[in-house]
Amino acid sequence: MATQIRCAELMPGCRCTFVLIGENVDELIAVATGHAVSDHGMPAIPPAMIAKLRGLTEDRDPSKCLPRQRSA
Repeated sequence: MATQIRCAELMPGCRCTFVLIGENVDELIAVATGHAVSDHGMPAIPPAMIAKLRGLTEDRDPSKCLPRQRSA
């Protein structure tokens, strides 16, 4: 089951509503990197943010995540 993490959880004070969705931490890191570059103008995500993402992923209960939405 996919894990979901909101961008604002990684960047306190950020009002971004983007939701990272991935089947595993590597997918989440790839989605986070793409989002940070395209939507926030960051050249990459810093190692501290990757560590925070990994920590958030470990704390998630996948059964409480919304089902992954497929685009048409």
